[in-house]
Amino acid sequence: MYILLIAGSYPSDKYPLNGIFEFDQAKALAETGCKVVFAAIDLRSVRRWRKWGIEHFCKEGVEVYTINIPLGKIPHIVLSHTGKAAVKILYHTIKKDHGEPDIIHSHFLEIAEIALALKPITKAKFAMTEHSSTVNVTYKELNNWIIKCARDIYSAYDVVITVSQTLSNRLKSHFNINPIVIPNMLDPLFISSPAEKTIEEKSIFRFVFVGNLIRGKCPLLCISAFNRAFAENSFCVNNHILIILEIIGDGPLYFECKDMIKKLGLEKHIRLLGRLSRKEIAKILKKSNCFVLPSKAETFGVVYIEAMACGLPVIATKCGGPELFVNETNGVLIPVDDQDALANSFRFMLNNAGKYDRENIANETKSKFSPDAVAEQIIAIYRGLINANSSKKNLI
Repeated sequence: MYILLIAGSYPSDKYPLNGIFEFDQAKALAETGCKVVFAAIDLRSVRRWRKWGIEHFCKEGVEVYTINIPLGKIPHIVLSHTGKAAVKILYHTIKKDHGEPDIIHSHFLEIAEIALALKPITKAKFAMTEHSSTVNVTYKELNNWIIKCARDIYSAYDVVITVSQTLSNRLKSHFNINPIVIPNMLDPLFISSPAEKTIEEKSIFRFVFVGNLIRGKCPLLCISAFNRAFAENSFCVNNHILIILEIIGDGPLYFECKDMIKKLGLEKHIRLLGRLSRKEIAKILKKSNCFVLPSKAETFGVVYIEAMACGLPVIATKCGGPELFVNETNGVLIPVDDQDALANSFRFMLNNAGKYDRENIANETKSKFSPDAVAEQIIAIYRGLINANSSKKNLI
């Protein structure tokens, strides 16, 4: 089986998180023995410097083709026409090198629209995965372009996949389609046994937050609730266990977070670690006690399952994604924007984190979200499309 996977970018050395979900999928599919070519139609701003034109290279066992046309924020119609011309150019290059694919799989609505330009020139079946929070809203909150175009784009695909049941329900309600739910997958970096804590680390109870420092991830709420939960105890348990919160991430709220921490006098208890590599994040998660991320909205929330794969119980919000996998055996779910509930959850975890079976949390998470498990579900969808196509041919 030959799959052409189309994305809006790819993970480079300079921007390692760009297109990471799409590329992780490409690697997982390749590991099963499928032939996979990864195509990136990169139309982002010229400020993100990279070479213009077409590049071809092999990355982690996957053939990668990119076409770079730095445009950024321009009228959608111009972006769309440019993207459609670019994907045709890139497709002809890929077809010359590898032949015609069995499946063309795109990710996100904007790239799905561009990829449809290939429909008249290929016999491949078309699949897409929707992750975007831009469609995970009420109908009144959808922007005009989505209202006008999304139904036609989704309906043109042979199958639409979403990463959570909440997002699937939204698309069904808004656009009268029936998506299949297949979750995001874990990076293998997070798939290992939880690390044993050293004697020094056992004197610390570590909460960890991982996310962009933006309004939607609520880092300021997290800091405030942490202070409310433990200030009266001087952030200490039995006079010898220090309670700390480590915040991993960067973004426009970084300095507001820093100012709030200073204003509350929490410099010894809350640490802003900035943006870290996935390897560094995995290392910190494995020596922590609890993961917390009080997001306003998540279409899935892969960082939660990364923490759970490291054996951590989690504090999550009922924001659309975590409800799929967070339950009483691995964490707590609280309402969005509820500082009291978050502070109570901090205190609950301090008193009860030791009652969670870390090994069981890790194993359950790996069994559901490992690359092998998720790739198997995707390939089953591909086989169904190809077999349906073969059946039609036999009837003619």
